[in-house]
Amino acid sequence: MARGFAKGDRVAAETKWSKLAGALNAIGPPIKDVAGWEKVWCDWKANIRKKIDENKAVVRATGGGPYCQQPLTAMEEDVAKLCGLFEMVEGVGAVAYGAPTTIIEEEVAEENAEEIATEEEEPSRKRRRTAAAVDLQSLCVAQV
Repeated sequence: MARGFAKGDRVAAETKWSKLAGALNAIGPPIKDVAGWEKVWCDWKANIRKKIDENKAVVRATGGGPYCQQPLTAMEEDVAKLCGLFEMVEGVGAVAYGAPTTIIEEEVAEENAEEIATEEEEPSRKRRRTAAAVDLQSLCVAQV
């Protein structure tokens, strides 16, 4: 429910939201309906995620400006941990599977139909291309 979706019975989730809205309205202003409190929760999560994302961008920056990282409050950190916002922004540190993509540099000579005589030689261009994906079966057949 905190992450924005509920597994299982939708009616049970709506009941929980209505109980939560009643408890929040009992505390005092502001008074909102269930949809209003759901919007407040979604907006709050979005603002926390935006703050985490901006802090990550500040850390990656190359410099040349003031340090403008915004600290998270203790409650914002708790919400971010509860909803998995740090993993959304930073990414999950996991091992990548599959064939690795490598960049192969090769010199590509330009073939001109008409050669123009110049005093200086033109340098050859370098082009990068990714290695073609090879499936496992063709790789095994090639080695046998």
